Amino acid sequence: MANQLLGVTFKQLRVFVLIAEQGTFSGAAEQLGIAQPSISRHVKALEARCGPLFIRRSGGRVSLSPAGEMLYRRAPELLRNLSDIGVDLGRGESLDPIVRIVAGEYFHGLLKEAVAEFLVQNPTYRIETGVVATEKEGLHALDRNEADLFYITKLAGEGGGAARAVGQASASLFATPALIGALQMEGPGAVLPLIMPPAGSPGEQFVIQALHAAGVTSFRPAVRGQHIQTCFALALRGVGVAVLSDELVRREQAADKLGRLDLPPVQLSRWCFVNPHARNQNASEAFCHFSADFFRAPMP
Repeated sequence: MANQLLGVTFKQLRVFVLIAEQGTFSGAAEQLGIAQPSISRHVKALEARCGPLFIRRSGGRVSLSPAGEMLYRRAPELLRNLSDIGVDLGRGESLDPIVRIVAGEYFHGLLKEAVAEFLVQNPTYRIETGVVATEKEGLHALDRNEADLFYITKLAGEGGGAARAVGQASASLFATPALIGALQMEGPGAVLPLIMPPAGSPGEQFVIQALHAAGVTSFRPAVRGQHIQTCFALALRGVGVAVLSDELVRREQAADKLGRLDLPPVQLSRWCFVNPHARNQNASEAFCHFSADFFRAPMP
């Protein structure tokens, strides 16, 4: 086994451990917050290096061979040992760097998959995330050195000041085909039942700005959701109309689970503020660059 393990990466070991613990590829993907094809790619890379020695598949579930059981017992220790190696002689930074990220309520939800994919590729990093209510609060967190990165979404054209652009997106109004049909039956004067962020929150103000930018003036709050994932789930249940980024609902739209209302999309820009005094500048810069590539890449 020692020869077979040569060249195996720690990200492959981390995925292997989660598959062993969850018993399925989909369970591991859910734990990491990434798509199942990403899990499959890591397993294929592991098997290409070692051969189908560790994992046995049967009926959608997996089991471990004797060699897989041995690797499973040792893999967590290997991953922990890498985190405890000590100090990078080049910069004097920990090889278990922590990146502290804060974001607005809605962007925080979008960051989840980016963080999960980054950690799969960089298993020795640690990322702590938090939610801030306003841009002012996020900037204060940087000034007080309580955060290394601050992410925010704005309407296109608002500008990000000292922030770095990490992508553009568009948002539209989405609902189930059944709800769209019912609204069309009501005619042009239909009042849209909106899934809104908490009353009085910056998220609500952002959604109202987006609605006005799309030319929507006739709407009422139908229900409120704390985060973008909640609003997304409520829209899938047909509870109301939600303002969602087009990339977020691409799969559901293709599956005809959600449809876009016949209104112009709203253009958005995403920004990352970097703390110049970050605890680990290399790690913070690494994630900032990764997030720019992640959000600019087309969704599968």
